[in-house]
Amino acid sequence: MSKEVKDYKEDGSGTAAGKANDAGAAETAEGAGSAEKAEAAKSAKSAKAAEAAEAAKSAEAARASKSAKDARGSNYVKVFVLYLLWNIDAPLEFETVNDIVTADGYVGYFDFAECFAELLDGGHVEKLTGESGEELYRITQKGINVAENLSDDIFAEIRDRSLKSALRLISFKERHAELRYECVDVPDSEGGGYSVTCSVLEHGRATCSVTVKVDSKNRADAIRKNFHEHPEAIYRGALSLLQGDLGFLL
Repeated sequence: MSKEVKDYKEDGSGTAAGKANDAGAAETAEGAGSAEKAEAAKSAKSAKAAEAAEAAKSAEAARASKSAKDARGSNYVKVFVLYLLWNIDAPLEFETVNDIVTADGYVGYFDFAECFAELLDGGHVEKLTGESGEELYRITQKGINVAENLSDDIFAEIRDRSLKSALRLISFKERHAELRYECVDVPDSEGGGYSVTCSVLEHGRATCSVTVKVDSKNRADAIRKNFHEHPEAIYRGALSLLQGDLGFLL
């Protein structure tokens, strides 16, 4: 066999073996690639499951936080309602209670209606029947205890403004208040003139009482006339000034 032929055969068989080796290497590489892909898919699936679990956990925490916030908000509204009823201290129709609670926009109607029903069920507010058969509502001693202990949780500015608005909406007549005027001569030995006292009484006790000294009967009569014609305005003015709200004069 010539050397050229021998070399050719060797080259040919060598080439076939090389191809076989290359095919085996390719299969091995392909197998390794498939394993890597499977592992990557498994890792991605695990990561997605972990993300889903974390998202569910976050959603549950958010729901719990919202529930706690709603509970705090609900309690705030209840204390706000009780504070106003405690200070007004008179049986009122449901519509009137709604008006005074929602007057300044701090509480919406639906929140009020829901919380008021819960106050009624909890015995903090009671239902009465008026002289004409109308349904009236009044704070109970249980409600007063809550208002006394928790009303400081409401911002002072909100308390004062809301109470002032409530008093504007409710007349002394609706509150069954009694207006009392008294004029007493002051002896000359004490300076003379007249001592005039204007009082607002609710349930037998004074809600407001102001005593001033004037130098003439005409002024005393003018005070009596204005007091009986505009008792709510005089009461609100005295209350505002005593609380330091000088803006009432503007």
